[in-house]
Amino acid sequence: MRTTLAALGKLPAAVERDVPGFVWNRLQFALLRECVWLVENGVASAETVDEVMRSGLARRWRNVGPFRLMGLGGVDTWVRSGANILPSLSTALALPGLAELALTGGDLELAARARDAALARELRAEREKAERTRDQQALRDVRPARPQIRP
Repeated sequence: MRTTLAALGKLPAAVERDVPGFVWNRLQFALLRECVWLVENGVASAETVDEVMRSGLARRWRNVGPFRLMGLGGVDTWVRSGANILPSLSTALALPGLAELALTGGDLELAARARDAALARELRAEREKAERTRDQQALRDVRPARPQIRP
């Protein structure tokens, strides 16, 4: 199964036990719950939250996941910041107002095509990089060692 998923460009993730939803979906909804809270409580507009995600958090998390990020930022910093922020995070058990918050204006089909094209470019670039790395490694493996010339 892992080989098939990898061949389809998917990254299989092993889980230790079953819970409702995939890991991806659970993370997405935890983040969405807080995004909704920020908008509903007048902290930021939906457009601003989207921009912060696209230009800030998503770019950072693209290369470094949250646990590595804690290591980079220093655990003490995260503990102190968490003590300040965690008590005020949303604890909502439902998201009834999503229809009013969703940004549905403009050409959604065009936005979907742009999103899919960008993802396809990223996947192709990743695949090409992996192929170049494999090719370079194969060359190193078969290239005879250069004789050392001593003066």
